Amino acid sequence: MRIFVAILRCFVVIALTIYIGYFSFFCSKKAHETVCNEIRIEVKDSLQYQFVSALDIDVFLNEKKLNPRGKTIHDINLEKMEESLSQHTAIRTAKCYYSPSGKVCVDVWQREPLFRVMGLQSYFVDTDGNRMPLFAHNAVYVPIVSGAVNDSNVQHICEFVRFLNADEFWGAQVEQINVLSNGEFELTTRIGNHQLLLGEFDGFEKRLKKMQTFYQKGIDLLDWNVYKKFDLRYKNQVIGVK
Repeated sequence: MRIFVAILRCFVVIALTIYIGYFSFFCSKKAHETVCNEIRIEVKDSLQYQFVSALDIDVFLNEKKLNPRGKTIHDINLEKMEESLSQHTAIRTAKCYYSPSGKVCVDVWQREPLFRVMGLQSYFVDTDGNRMPLFAHNAVYVPIVSGAVNDSNVQHICEFVRFLNADEFWGAQVEQINVLSNGEFELTTRIGNHQLLLGEFDGFEKRLKKMQTFYQKGIDLLDWNVYKKFDLRYKNQVIGVK
């Protein structure tokens, strides 16, 4: 009797294994033969920026011959779609996947401008320190940087702009950053008809703290319009240039 039960159990296990294997194979084959008739594209941060739309992405995928419409699941390369979308000038990351109903979903996040470079060439630098083009009909309010911006100092500029964005006082006071040919920073202020010669990047926080104290304690002692520049490069000193 026990032998019969053991044989029966063994038979059931084998039958279930064959059934599950066949069912999985059949479903997998059927899924691969399924044709994509719909693509859902969503720009996740569209409320913050409008550099790219769902229609733009659809057109872009068509141009790259990667639009999944009309293709079987077997012929759709989601990884290639993500890689190509990530090379778009407005897109930072993209995620492509199948929905439970079988349609292809595309979620994208846009690149975020950190500051704008103005000069012979005008462009944005994004939060990753990479160039991105200006986009027509999209007003983006970020700090303006002019002068000798290059690959060797762009990360320093990014760090300085992040400081401005996080500091309530200096974020409101600095109107423009000018990078001199020697790599030093010069700041144009919103209050007062003067500039701040900040000097080299290293240690800029201490120099700005010194100037902030000077603003707060010396404002009643000076006619700010008399001075065209304040030099902060020297230790424990604020030098006014008339």
